[in-house]
Amino acid sequence: MDTKQPHFRILSIDGGGVRGVIPARILHALEEISHKPISELFDLIVGTSTGGLIALGLVCPSKNKTPQYSAKDILNFYLEKSNQIFQHSFFRSIFTGGGLWAAKYDRKPLDTLLNQFFQDTLLSEALRPVTIPTYSLTKGCPNVITSWPSPEDPQDYYMRDIAGATTAAPTYFDPKVFHDKKGNLHIEADGGIFANNPETIGVTEACKFNSSLSRDTVYVLSIGTGSPKLNQDANKLTNSGVIGWVIKANLIDIMINADNDWYNDEISILYPQSNRLQVALPDRLGQMDNASQDDLQGLLNITESFLNTNLKKIENILYTLCT
Repeated sequence: MDTKQPHFRILSIDGGGVRGVIPARILHALEEISHKPISELFDLIVGTSTGGLIALGLVCPSKNKTPQYSAKDILNFYLEKSNQIFQHSFFRSIFTGGGLWAAKYDRKPLDTLLNQFFQDTLLSEALRPVTIPTYSLTKGCPNVITSWPSPEDPQDYYMRDIAGATTAAPTYFDPKVFHDKKGNLHIEADGGIFANNPETIGVTEACKFNSSLSRDTVYVLSIGTGSPKLNQDANKLTNSGVIGWVIKANLIDIMINADNDWYNDEISILYPQSNRLQVALPDRLGQMDNASQDDLQGLLNITESFLNTNLKKIENILYTLCT
């Protein structure tokens, strides 16, 4: 790695439901090795969907303005609470047609856990600048929410609401309905609709925040959640409709994750000091709602193997971040 040190360090975290176990464990390793919280290693953190939840958790302040949660705390949240968020109910499956005519999961358990996790913490209280993409259904367009609101529109939000918005994956959860601190109504869905890998959003917001940044002064660490694959043989999709594509072929996951590595190719050209950490997943662990203990442990085991294999790369990344 080039040892020339960047002036602005960006952490980008992909979406991916329960596969958030992967970036949470990698970030836990960074904290273990560096003995520093993630909020001290980066100047901006950007995350989409499950990555947005992680990003907000990393910058959530305690009463004495230190991190409320470590990366390990967030990892434990996934390992202990995922099965509550993705509760498989026979009766709801019948009621929703397995997600065909209503959201597959009740979002009340998700909102309850987010309320407990973030309580009344405001986005403006974040320990580090943080950026979260959502998709605004009220405006019908992408929405990029930051902890440094513009002077022209100085609105503020509760972290719990933004986390609930960016994780509202279509067909899995109903959109998040909430009001900002000014009383404006928002109906928001998963930011993965347009930016599941939010690297480019992070760089764009960083340049807005500091217009003097150049390609030699920016470093981006992008952490993926693995890449899901089609759950259906390609030959069977040549004449498929909604059932074939959306249900059997896992189309929603595929579409949301399609841009992940492509955006990284762009960033690596524009900002050559950047790194992408992506774990290869077997088909059985690709779905974002596989929340059984066996599946969660499988994600954790694969990530441990990845860390052991890439220890030197992790150390080089930390050298760039810390010196």
